[in-house]
Amino acid sequence: MIERTLQPFNRPSLISSALASFIFVLLCAAAPAVAMPDVLDRPAPAGITLERTVLTAIAPAGKRFIAVGERGTIVLSDDDGKSWRHAKNVPVSVTLTNVHFPTPTTGWAVGHLGVILHSTDGGSTWIRQFDGVRAASSLLDAANKTNNPGEIANARLFVKDGPNKPFLKVLFQNERHGLVLGAYGLIFYTDDGGATWQPWLDRLENPGGLHLYDISVGETETYIAGEQGLLLHSANGFQHFSPMPTPYDGSYFGLLRISEHELIIYGLRGNALRSDDAGENWTKVLPGETDSITSGIILRDGRIILVDQGGQLLVSHDRGRSFIVVKLEDVWPFSDLVEAADGGLILVGSHGVKRLTTQDLEASLSTDKNK
Repeated sequence: MIERTLQPFNRPSLISSALASFIFVLLCAAAPAVAMPDVLDRPAPAGITLERTVLTAIAPAGKRFIAVGERGTIVLSDDDGKSWRHAKNVPVSVTLTNVHFPTPTTGWAVGHLGVILHSTDGGSTWIRQFDGVRAASSLLDAANKTNNPGEIANARLFVKDGPNKPFLKVLFQNERHGLVLGAYGLIFYTDDGGATWQPWLDRLENPGGLHLYDISVGETETYIAGEQGLLLHSANGFQHFSPMPTPYDGSYFGLLRISEHELIIYGLRGNALRSDDAGENWTKVLPGETDSITSGIILRDGRIILVDQGGQLLVSHDRGRSFIVVKLEDVWPFSDLVEAADGGLILVGSHGVKRLTTQDLEASLSTDKNK
């Protein structure tokens, strides 16, 4: 990914963050909108070849896997990632950036232009619940209630810009309570399954409006990772998020919760840091230089796997204290991954889906160890 130079929060500016070697858009180049973009009302195209489709995220929905990507693409697999089919009735053709199903049937996807999609049938069909037009209107309504001239001015700029700011992450605790977050510090909360969304920007100490990329909710502690070294922390049930210092000032694209006190944050230019004390102190854990790290998971057997835009796997057998760099055949940039039911991996990225069986993964690890 390529960071943009931060511009003042109270001025319109370009959003331009992309994986370097291909157009893997998480943040879209945005200009002030003069009318509702037709991609908000144009259904996702049918019959797109999966191998030629950029996929940005993947998530389990019970035994099913659901992946999302460019042009409103949503694909489903019921056989552990071996075959895929397109969802029906996706109402938008914007790039989708993230997806989450708290139950096998109920889930949400988010993306460009502030889109929030909702499914109640395991991802087979979708409706649009929210978009950037309504997001900007909600921000202005909330700002007007504060009587704060600065907040009102910023909210009016969001309305003037139009729906040009993407959501980048969605996380639901159950079928009713969830959060979405994204560019320019956007964060919204729902307690009614997405029927209404409340702006929560005032709960974050993020005066520069830095992009928010990931969130991890624990039993007592919640963390949000963002650009320019931003790590926000709440210990009071989402009431207030304050910044925590970290030794890196580049973007963090994700974080993993190993335990309530063990954390890994990762992001730009191969930076990955580990904390044993809930974020008070950090240690760099990756050897040498790697490409920007885009996603990571903790496997059922306790191993930790990160993926980077160079198509490499970074594997840890010791709770993230050290990593082995594993180079795969047929390399292309990966954006996300999940563990399959059989213990293999399903990866998504610039060329659709790549599936690694348990045997493939172990063979790659053995080959790397013998080098």
